Amino acid sequence: MIVAVRGGRATYEANKIATKYQRKYQYYGGVLTSRESSLERSLFGYGLRLNDTWKENFEMARKINFKTISKWILRSSIYGIISIVVLAVIIICLIYMTIQGIISIGIFISLINAIYQLSGKMTYELSSQMESLIRNREYISEVKQFLDLTEVDGATHNPVDPPIPFESLQFTDVWFKYPGTDTYILKGLSFLLEKGKHYSFVGTNGSGKSTIIKLIIGLYTEYEGEILLNGKSIREYSQSDLKSICAIAFQDYSCYFTSIHDNIALGNINHFTRSIWIFSGKSKRDCPVTK
Repeated sequence: MIVAVRGGRATYEANKIATKYQRKYQYYGGVLTSRESSLERSLFGYGLRLNDTWKENFEMARKINFKTISKWILRSSIYGIISIVVLAVIIICLIYMTIQGIISIGIFISLINAIYQLSGKMTYELSSQMESLIRNREYISEVKQFLDLTEVDGATHNPVDPPIPFESLQFTDVWFKYPGTDTYILKGLSFLLEKGKHYSFVGTNGSGKSTIIKLIIGLYTEYEGEILLNGKSIREYSQSDLKSICAIAFQDYSCYFTSIHDNIALGNINHFTRSIWIFSGKSKRDCPVTK
C-alpha cells in the first residue's frame, strides 16, 4: 500500500508534465488528419515537417510516462516477489501438515485456493486500487483549487440593453504584466480613441495587441495607470456594461455546432428571438418583438 500511494502520486505528477506534450501532438495530429486542414496541407506541403514535430512531442510524452511507470512497477514487483516467497512458505507448511495427517487433501486444496486468491487481491488488486485512488485524489485537489477561484461579479450576466453608447476610450500611462510573471507587456502605454473613427493596432507577436483588448473588455483589472471609457474609469463599469459596448472576434474563435442563424444570433443574445424571426425569412412586421 505504501508503494502504491507513492506510485500514484509520482504517476500523477509525471502525467502533469507529459500533458503539455500530449496536447501538442494531439493538436498536430488533428492538423495532419483533419478535413479542415487538407487544402493547406496540399498547398504548403508541410505534412512531413509537422509529422516530425508530432513524433517528437509524442516521444517526449511517452518517455516521461514510461520512465515513471516502469520505476514503480519495478518496486511493486519486488514486493510481489516477497509475497510469492511468503506464499511458498505457507504452501510448504500445509504440505507438511497434510503428510502428517493433520489436515486432509481436500482441506489442503481448499486452503491453497483461498490463499492464492487472497494473495492476488492483496498484492495486485489492492495496490492497483490504492494507486488509482491516490491519482484521483490529486486530480480532485486541483479541481477544488479551480472551483475555489473567485468569480467576477456579473461574469455570466447578459449585456445591458440598450447598449451603452461609445464616446471615447483613453489609456493613460498603462503598465501591465500577467499574473505570476515579472515581465511587463505594456509599458507606459497612452492613446486616445474617439467616436466616429477607425483604428488598428499593428505590431509583432507578443507586442501587446491582444493584451490591450483583454484590458478593454475587463478580463484583467490589475494594471497600473488609467483606462477611461467615456471619461469614466473602466473599473467602474460592470461586466454587463462592457459586454454591451464591445464586440470581439478572437483568433481562436468558436463556431458552435448549431444552425447558421443561431451562430449569428448568439452575438445579440438579448434579441435572440427577433434574430430567429429575421433569419427564418419572416418580415419585421411579423416579428412580435419589433411590433
